[in-house]
Amino acid sequence: MLNANDWQAAADVTNVLLAILVIGGAAVMWRLRGSFVTREEHNAMNGRIDAVEADLSEIKGQMFTTRDAKELRDKMDALSERTGTLLGALPEVTRSMTALTNQVAMLNQHALSQAGK
Repeated sequence: MLNANDWQAAADVTNVLLAILVIGGAAVMWRLRGSFVTREEHNAMNGRIDAVEADLSEIKGQMFTTRDAKELRDKMDALSERTGTLLGALPEVTRSMTALTNQVAMLNQHALSQAGK
């Protein structure tokens, strides 16, 4: 069994070990102090971050989203269908215009021949 002197020796060793750990930790913190940001640097960084966030929120309203892309694709598809419909009707319109042009030419020829008599 341990007596009082043994417990005292264990406490002394523990205190020495704790002191070494505290001093070692303080030395590490002292060594790393250049890696930490000062309050002024922190505030300056916050200002830059706020400026970037403001720029992003301003740009966000102007961004082309997937919803916009879908709407544009739908409009292009509808336009393509209408264009296809028009192109499909174009030969029929051409035939009709040719027939009308022939009729107008015949009427003009008849009117000229009647005026020449």
